[in-house]
Amino acid sequence: MYFVVGSKFHLYTNIYMINIGCSFLFCQERFDMTIDEQSKKKMLSYRWAIFGVLAVAYFFVYFHRTTGGAISQTLQDAFGVGSASIALLASAYLYAYTLMQIPSGILTDKLGPRTAASAFVALIAVGSILSALAEPANNFNLMIAGKFIIGIGAAVVYIPIMKVLAVWFRKNEFATMSGILLLVGNVGGIAAATPMVIMMDSLGIEMTYIVLAVITAAIAGACYLVVRNFPGEKDFPSIEEIVSEETGEPITEKNTDKIGTVEALKMTFTSGRKFWPLAIWFFALYGTIMLWQASQAGSYYQNCCGFSKSDAGLLLTMVGVGMVFGCPLAGRLSDRVLNSRKKVLIIGTVVYTVLWVVIWASTSCSDSSADGSSFRTHRSRSCIQ
Repeated sequence: MYFVVGSKFHLYTNIYMINIGCSFLFCQERFDMTIDEQSKKKMLSYRWAIFGVLAVAYFFVYFHRTTGGAISQTLQDAFGVGSASIALLASAYLYAYTLMQIPSGILTDKLGPRTAASAFVALIAVGSILSALAEPANNFNLMIAGKFIIGIGAAVVYIPIMKVLAVWFRKNEFATMSGILLLVGNVGGIAAATPMVIMMDSLGIEMTYIVLAVITAAIAGACYLVVRNFPGEKDFPSIEEIVSEETGEPITEKNTDKIGTVEALKMTFTSGRKFWPLAIWFFALYGTIMLWQASQAGSYYQNCCGFSKSDAGLLLTMVGVGMVFGCPLAGRLSDRVLNSRKKVLIIGTVVYTVLWVVIWASTSCSDSSADGSSFRTHRSRSCIQ
């Protein structure tokens, strides 16, 4: 079920790149001066430090996005709420994340990747503190508020990373680096399952979120100390200058000019069949798997299927594992095997839908027992409490 979802990430990156606001000014400027070899080596090495710090930040973006599913039953027991409240908790993150998509591009352009990433990763730490305070106050609304703030902070991480990739890495490295970033993110999704359950069982809700807040604050500080908007800020040559020297060709593209936000939005929303069918597909597949992973799956596996908390967490871990393998597999099928994005999307969507039917049917089968309809009614009610 899960690997086929990986094909969505091709669309995911394309949609988000619009928010970066970067275009390229074509010119015929030739780079004639020789680059100092030491500066070149330092630039090519330092960019990995920048990417490493930002990738760790993105790890926690995915971690917070999907953490609710595995601990949903724990939260229900602690706060005395039902699955609808847990769904609202997951939605709080996604509402904030969605509302910040266009502003995230504007903020990245105005503040630069360094300041934008640092400030909003720090905001994730603030949201984690609020979540920690929810347990001693016995206030689930405070938990929701914390999740909303976490969502705002997490929304302004991906775009700065894309901007960094555009100015620190070669064009032919961009797809590979994007794939590595998504891999790291999905490992965060894996950590949000069984490891999160273990940590919460050991430390409790309050201390777990305090630990997460401390770690996230440290990452925010690392972003500010390490990340630089452009190589020139460290007196390094630009990636265009390095490529020009390596190939002997003139610099024909610069990433310093920008498309206006209004113009970029107009280009997107008026593109007809190039955008809207994929947007609807993305909404349906990504929306359902995120709702499942982030809020409902934990309670479902425990209440409807009778799994223990640790087993439910392990099953949720498989979502992240499937995406880790599914992303590159979908790309391979699309580029090398089927040579078609459309075929991969159609096949993946059909398999995804069929497997949801299998999950539904297996639950119905598990309800059948010698106890008859009364047992079925009891199990059905427990699934929606």
